[in-house]
Amino acid sequence: MNTKHIPVVLGTARAERKSEGVALATVAIIGALEGYSSELVDVREHVREAVTVPSWGTGGADELPTKWKEIVERSHALVIVTPEYNHSFPGELKLLLDSLHDSYLGKTVGLVGVSGGTLGAARVVDHIKPVLVELKLQLIKQAVHI
Repeated sequence: MNTKHIPVVLGTARAERKSEGVALATVAIIGALEGYSSELVDVREHVREAVTVPSWGTGGADELPTKWKEIVERSHALVIVTPEYNHSFPGELKLLLDSLHDSYLGKTVGLVGVSGGTLGAARVVDHIKPVLVELKLQLIKQAVHI
């Protein structure tokens, strides 16, 4: 049987991040499904500077392949777990996403929004969708709101 790999991206590098538990639980849920594997992709391990080079730019992922590019290219889909910070998603998640382009083409992505507010991260999910569409990712219509 061919195992389908679905990494879970933890989209914040903040100290004491509450969404880490949600991301780890999501990895466990996917990994428990027959025929699927998962791994945690922590933005802390992939975004070390507040500046990125576009994938097509000098020194970008097309020229110097990154671990993130390798993960995306061997994956069947992605799940992004993102907290809601000021009605939007963390900057480090945007930096990670912007570091690739062509590798996302046709990949399916699911969203898990995490918020302490009463809307269950509805604003962050709505805010990140246009970015993911622009990157040519295929969005799962329903998101998980925690």
